Amino acid sequence: MDKEEGIASSCKPEGSRDNRKMITSLLPLMSVLTLDNMCPDIIKHILQFLDYRSKKMLRGVSSTLKNRVEGCGDKLVHYWRFSTEFTTDQLIKFADKVETVLGFEAEDAGDDGVEYLVKKHPEILMFQLGKENYWEWETSEFTSTGLNKIFSLPSLSTLIIVRSIEFISGINVNIVSKQLQTLQLICVDDDRSLNNYWFLQILEQCGSTLKSLTLRNSIITGEIFIKYKGTLPCLENLNMSYCKQLTNKGLLQILQLCGSTLRSLDISNTNITGENLSEYKGTLPCLENLNMSECYHFTNKGVLQILQLCGSTLRSLDISVTKVTGENLSEYKGTLPCLENLNMSYCKQLTNKGLLQILQLCGSTLRSLDISNTNITGENLSEYKGTLPCLENLNMSECYHFTNKGVLQILQLCGSTLRSLDISVTKVTGENLSEYKVILPCLENLIMSSCEKFTNKGLLQILQLCGSTLRSLDISYTEITGENLSEYKGTLPCLENLDMQFCDQLINKGLLQILQLCGSTLRSLDISETKITGENLSEYKRTLPFLENLNMRDCEQLTNKGLLQILQLCGSTLRSLDISKRNITGENLSEYKGTLPCLENLNMSDFKQLTNKELLEILQLCGSTLRSLDISNTNITGENLSEYKGTLPCLENLNMRYCKQLTYKGLLQILQLCRSTLRFLDISGTNVAGENLSEYKGTFTLKTFSY
Repeated sequence: MDKEEGIASSCKPEGSRDNRKMITSLLPLMSVLTLDNMCPDIIKHILQFLDYRSKKMLRGVSSTLKNRVEGCGDKLVHYWRFSTEFTTDQLIKFADKVETVLGFEAEDAGDDGVEYLVKKHPEILMFQLGKENYWEWETSEFTSTGLNKIFSLPSLSTLIIVRSIEFISGINVNIVSKQLQTLQLICVDDDRSLNNYWFLQILEQCGSTLKSLTLRNSIITGEIFIKYKGTLPCLENLNMSYCKQLTNKGLLQILQLCGSTLRSLDISNTNITGENLSEYKGTLPCLENLNMSECYHFTNKGVLQILQLCGSTLRSLDISVTKVTGENLSEYKGTLPCLENLNMSYCKQLTNKGLLQILQLCGSTLRSLDISNTNITGENLSEYKGTLPCLENLNMSECYHFTNKGVLQILQLCGSTLRSLDISVTKVTGENLSEYKVILPCLENLIMSSCEKFTNKGLLQILQLCGSTLRSLDISYTEITGENLSEYKGTLPCLENLDMQFCDQLINKGLLQILQLCGSTLRSLDISETKITGENLSEYKRTLPFLENLNMRDCEQLTNKGLLQILQLCGSTLRSLDISKRNITGENLSEYKGTLPCLENLNMSDFKQLTNKELLEILQLCGSTLRSLDISNTNITGENLSEYKGTLPCLENLNMRYCKQLTYKGLLQILQLCRSTLRFLDISGTNVAGENLSEYKGTFTLKTFSY
C-alpha cells in the first residue's frame, strides 16, 4: 500500500452509509487551501525554503498576506524597500519603530541617518543605497564615514551603493563582516569616485569572501593590485564598466588574482585594447560571459588573445560598438564550442570575410547573433561549409547593404531553426523568397519595420514561408497596402501582435483582408498614423475575440461610424485603446450596444472635438474599469460629470494637461468620482490652481507645473 492509499483507508468512514452522499454533504464545509487561510505552522514551513527576494514578493501580494507572513515570526520577513529619499529624522523614526531589519533599500540617505540605523539594527544583512538612473534624487551628503558605518555591520553579506561618495582622506576602511559576498560601488560622479587607495583597503579586508564585485564608473586603474598580497578565490562576477582609467596592465593584474574563478567579466566602455593578455600565465577556465561593448580601442589582436584564454568556455560574447573586423580569427587554432550568444552590433568595420571566419568558429552552437548596424551584405555566406543548426535569434536591423540574395543565403543556413528575425531598416524587398524551397517552421517573430523597398508581393512570399507559426509581425513604416493578401492560401493561426503603424498606403480593403487571416487570434493591433476609416469593417463577419490593445493614434481619416464598427468587433475584450489626435467627436457612441468591460487605459489626448457630453457617454461604457485616462489638450470643462451615476473606482492616473477650458468646478466633480484611488493628476497648463482642492477628501500626487 502506498502513502496515498494508506491515508485514504485511514480516513474511510465507518458504517454502511452511502459514502458518495456523505462526501457530497461535506463539500460545502470545505474550502480551497490558500496562503490566506493556511495555518501559521504550514506558512512557517514554506517560508523556510524561500530566499529574501521571494519573501519580499510574497509580502507585496496583498496586505492580508503581508500580515500573515509577518505574523509567523519576528525574523522571517524583514526586508524593507523605499522608493524615496530619507531625511535623518525620518530614518531615525523608522529605525526606532521597526523591531528587526534584515534588508534595507532606499533611494537616498545621509551619514547621520545611516549611522543611527546601523547602530540600532546591527542584524542587517543586505544594505542598498541609491538606484541606477535615479541619482538625480541625491540630496543628502554621504561620505566615506557613512560607508564605514555600513561596513561595521557584523553580518553584512550584500552592499550596494549607487550614488556619489565623498572619500575623506585619513579615514581607513574597517570591514567587520567576514561574510561579505556581494559588493557594488557604482559611482555617479567622476570627482567623487572610488579610488585605488580605498579599493586596496577594501580588498585586503573582504577579498577572500567576495563572489560578486561591481566598480562601475570608478577611477581605478587596476595597477594597485600588485600591492594586494592575497587572492580573490571566490570571485565569479566582476563589473568594471565605464572605468575609463582602467589600463591593460591593471586588467592583467586583476586576472592574476581571480582569473581561475571568474564566470562573468564586464569591462565595457573602457580603454582596454586586450593586446597584452598574452602575458597572462594561465587561462580563464570558468569564464562564460564577457562584455567588451564600446571598447573603442579594442583590436583584432586583442580579440585573438582573449579567445586564447577563454574561448573554450565562453557562452556569451559582446564586442558591439568596437572596431573589430573579424578577419584575423583564422589564426585562432581552436573553436568556440560553447558560444551561444554573440553581439557584434555597430561594428562598422566588420567584414563579410570576418563574419565568415567567426561562423567557422562558433556556427554550430550559436543561438543568438546580433550584427545589426554593420556593413554586412550576407552574400558570401554560401562559402560557409556547414549550417547554423541552433540559431534561433538573428538581428540584422539597419544593415543598409544587406541584400535579397543575402537573406536567401542566411535562410539556407538557419531557416529551419529561426524563431526571431529582425531585418528592419534594410533594402530587402522579400520578392526572391520563392527561391527558398522549404518553410521557416519555427519562426515566431518577424520585424521588417522601415524596409522602404518591401512590397506586397514580398509580404505574400514571406507569409507562404512562415505564416502558420508567426506570433508577432512588425511591418510598420512600409508601403504595404495589404490588398493582395486574398491570394494567401492559408491563415495566420498564431498571430497575436501586428504592428502596421505609419503604413500610409494601408487601405480599408487591405485591413479587412488581414483581419480575415488573423482576426481570431490577434491580441495587439497598431494601425496608428494610417489612412484607415474603419467604415468597411462591418463586412468582417466575425469578432476579434482576443484583442486587448488597439492603437489608432493620429488616424486622420477615422470616422465616428468607423470607430463604432471597430468597437462592435472588440469592445468586450479591449484593455487599452489609443484614439488620440483625432477629429472625430465620439457623438454616436450611444449607439454602441455593449460596454467596454475590460478597458483600463484610454488615451483621447488632442481629441479636439471631444465634448463634455461625449466624455460622459464614454465613461458610461468603461468608467468602472479605467485605470488611466488621458484627455490632455482637449476642450473638456468637466462640469457635467455630476450626471454620471457611478464612480471611477479604479482610476489611478488622470492627465488633463493643457485642458484650457477646464474649470475648478469640473475638476472637483471628476475628483469626486475617483474617490481614494487617484495616484497621479496632471493639470499643468490649465487655468485651475491645485491649491484650491481643499474640498476634495482623497489623496494623490499632484503635478501642476507649467513649462
